[in-house]
Amino acid sequence: MKYWLNWGEISGKAGTAEDFREALSKYARKGLLIACGRLTVEFNYGPEGKTVATDAITKQFIPKLFPPDLAAKVQWAFEHDRVIFFQGQLRYIAAEVTRLPAVDNLPEIENHEIGELLLRAAEVMTFQPPKPVDSMDALASKIAELVPFYEIDTPTDAFDQLMRMYIMLTVNIPRLASKSPLQFDVAAEFKEVFGFSLVDYTNFMFSLLLHAMMERDARQANADPPSPVGPYWLKMTTLSEETIHKVLATVSFSLDAMTPPKDPHGYADFTFLRDNPYLRDGEHYFCLDYEFALGKLESGVIYRVLDNLEPDKKDPYLSFWGPVFEDYLAWLFESYVSTKHNTYYSSPKYADGTEVCDAIVICGSTAILIEAKIATCNIVTKYSGDYLLMKKYLESKLVGTSTKRKGVLQLTKAIENLKTKPTTFLPPCLAKVNKIIPLIVTKDEIGSSFVINTYLNERFESQFKRKDYVPLVITPLVTMSAGSVERAMRPLAKMALSTILENRITTDRQLGRPFEAASKYVFKGTARSLPKHLELLTGALDGLMTSFGMKEEDGSPAKI
Repeated sequence: MKYWLNWGEISGKAGTAEDFREALSKYARKGLLIACGRLTVEFNYGPEGKTVATDAITKQFIPKLFPPDLAAKVQWAFEHDRVIFFQGQLRYIAAEVTRLPAVDNLPEIENHEIGELLLRAAEVMTFQPPKPVDSMDALASKIAELVPFYEIDTPTDAFDQLMRMYIMLTVNIPRLASKSPLQFDVAAEFKEVFGFSLVDYTNFMFSLLLHAMMERDARQANADPPSPVGPYWLKMTTLSEETIHKVLATVSFSLDAMTPPKDPHGYADFTFLRDNPYLRDGEHYFCLDYEFALGKLESGVIYRVLDNLEPDKKDPYLSFWGPVFEDYLAWLFESYVSTKHNTYYSSPKYADGTEVCDAIVICGSTAILIEAKIATCNIVTKYSGDYLLMKKYLESKLVGTSTKRKGVLQLTKAIENLKTKPTTFLPPCLAKVNKIIPLIVTKDEIGSSFVINTYLNERFESQFKRKDYVPLVITPLVTMSAGSVERAMRPLAKMALSTILENRITTDRQLGRPFEAASKYVFKGTARSLPKHLELLTGALDGLMTSFGMKEEDGSPAKI
């Protein structure tokens, strides 16, 4: 791992959070936020899961963002393998700026003054975790420490998250509805909350994607500096100005009309920016964070609707998305995976009609038993560093109890049934299996994060003795996120899922590293070789062009 450079190492005096806020308070708030939006494009954060500036960009910006005396020291640190610029710095600065009081006539920040703020932000983005004696508490403490860090350095391109939600809305929900009536009409629930259609909102998310892509293309071509979403961009549509600003109001904030956000629960708690990734300045909207902007489709459809439901509907609505996510995983395997090496069984049943697990993948004589979990982790648990809250989350959402089994205990029960139930009771696909790989897949990124797999495997291992199952081979439990599954589709077109999972196990016996860091087959960045995704994206963009009446500069219909 590389470590980010801190201000104290360059200045000779370590700074505090108070020092950082004092430094920020010297400058105009709007200028600071616009600088954050500009730099997130300049550093190309977001696409391909990029969260750290490349070496070439770092070399280019050190002399721009630091005065000469400091630039030399920073350059030396960079040459000695320190990280200088990373995405979390800009998020932390922007988040703190939104908490500053309004002060008139402050100066605009100069380019050579920005570097100090970046390094000061890095310095205070730390957490000293407790060190519990109990081994499971210690693992939970390590997870609580590293989950925020993993989120800052996410391996997933937000484009994949946008497409995942789009596919669930346009493919998986209709597939489920064709089999039986659904408990919720998502589009109707959405319109009830927002006052405009889910179709319009989805189209807007793709229009914002187009704008973000164009900004980065212009940056790579060394064209003009990043521009906001504004009158020129929006007037290329047939939408009324009222509709445009009504939709954009759901993703933006204005310094002149905002309630300062609540104090954060930890250094990586960027809840306000995640909810409002655009700064509105008059008729212009400046994107402060690419990832947060593309995540608004999911957060709007699931969590904004959830927040506005009657109390007795909240749990059912969240549970509604479980089968949708399961069907999304099934659709991925149907669409991309080699059937020569993998046979996917969705919702396999015992002879009495009860479910074995959410899915089984047969790879030769190996069976992968899958539990798919929404596994939403609340803000306080994710960012506060409180290991007791993290342990409670893991146990309640991913382990369960003997009377309310979740991922781990659902899988151990399925394995127990292989030993105790007659062959005629088991699904036929398990008849010739001699090896079991238990797998938990989470919709959220947490499934592929640091130490999560270690903790859940420890709980898995404590439930049985392998010698009681001989000659059946049972591997350690594996966890991964939906993002990791999507990035596994490319190799799965040519190989077995069992090969990928066993490689993850043998590469990192302690199972403490993130999935991508322990796999030679699955890498961070945009999921590759997904033609059906591209086909659906093309259809979405065509629909956007038609629905919004988008035009080129010469007035002709817009083209992709």
